[in-house]
Amino acid sequence: MVVGRIAAFFAALVLSAATAAAAGPPPSITVRANNIFYAVVVAGREPSPAIGTRVHGCVIAPRTRCPRARLGGAKLSGVQLQYARLGGADLRSARLSLADLAYARAARADLRRAKLTGAGGAYVDLRYARLDHALLWLGGFAQADLTHASLVGAEAGVVSLTGAVLRGADLRGADLSNGLADGADFRGADLRGANLSNLDLAGANMKGARLSGATLCNTIMPDGTVSHRVRGVCPEARFSPYPPSAPPLRVHKPDPLYTVVRAYGPQVASGTVIAGCAITSFTRCPSAKLEGHALHGAFLSYADLRRANLINTNISLGDLAFAQLAAARLAGSQLSGAALVGARARGASFARADLVLTAMSGADLRGASLRGATAVAAAFDGSVLAAADLRGSNLVDISLAGADLGGADLRHANLSEASLVGAHLQGARLSGAIFCNTVMPDGRVRNPRRSCGP
Repeated sequence: MVVGRIAAFFAALVLSAATAAAAGPPPSITVRANNIFYAVVVAGREPSPAIGTRVHGCVIAPRTRCPRARLGGAKLSGVQLQYARLGGADLRSARLSLADLAYARAARADLRRAKLTGAGGAYVDLRYARLDHALLWLGGFAQADLTHASLVGAEAGVVSLTGAVLRGADLRGADLSNGLADGADFRGADLRGANLSNLDLAGANMKGARLSGATLCNTIMPDGTVSHRVRGVCPEARFSPYPPSAPPLRVHKPDPLYTVVRAYGPQVASGTVIAGCAITSFTRCPSAKLEGHALHGAFLSYADLRRANLINTNISLGDLAFAQLAAARLAGSQLSGAALVGARARGASFARADLVLTAMSGADLRGASLRGATAVAAAFDGSVLAAADLRGSNLVDISLAGADLGGADLRHANLSEASLVGAHLQGARLSGAIFCNTVMPDGRVRNPRRSCGP
């Protein structure tokens, strides 16, 4: 599942446009208003304040302290606010699209009608926050704490709430269609009138949740079964917050969205059997032989795929949250835009894999191989990569906030525009690694440049 980690990359593209033009136009693809990624393409064209910019008295930077700040209506697209203290802040109607709020403390913040398209908020504290009618389209809020938060009428299509805590939250009339909420805690939540079409709730705790009037269509229920199954597209599922009349936009190949837009296509239906393995949540297929198969958009949360052969398999936009992938072989696999939040992939091989815009927050990747992998704009917040092999990997614009990279091998990896705020790097091997506008664990920028492009 795609998350908001592309703002800095967009900026780099803009600043290097002249160089690119001189070499001839790169391949491009048209994104129309009914495409799920359209809103993110629009958001990526908004200007982004630089780290250290002062807005209404608040310094916009990782680890900033701005409790009760008055930032209503502020233009904060693409900002880096990891570990920021924003408790009780007034952010009504603020523009926070593509912002990175990983580990931020924003309890009781007022975000009514705020725009958070494509924002990354892994592990963010939003307890008792007000997000009524906020735009959370394609936001990544895995493992976030939204206890007793209010999201009445929120537009949260294609959002990731995997592993999030929403106990007692008010989601009346919210649109959660096409999203992920596997492993989420909805105990006592009010979901009356909410749109849950094509939502993955596998492993979610729904005890005491109020669901009267909620729309269920191809909804993956907590036990992995499909509720109100229909063929094709669910009538109430939304694919864009924009009207069909909005003008089409072009996305060029250097943009990480180019990969996932091209990957967007027909989804493997839950329950489909491929090579003897049922493609569904909670499936048990250890040592499965799925090499080279097309598993686009597959629901495989909580699946047991230990030691499975997934070499060169296409699982783009798939959901492998909390899956067991220890010692699995995924070398050369296509995982762009996929969700592997909380996956247990110790010793797995992702060598040369396409991990563009992949969400791996909280994953256990100890001793895993990501050698030569492309993880541009991916989210690895809170993941454990101790002793992992990342030699020569492309980690441009990756988010590694709070990640454990102790003893990891990052030699010759490209960490341009990457965020390492709060990450642990003890014993990591970094010789030959590329640093350019890289936000280090303490929040400082290493090798600041106007552009990291050609």
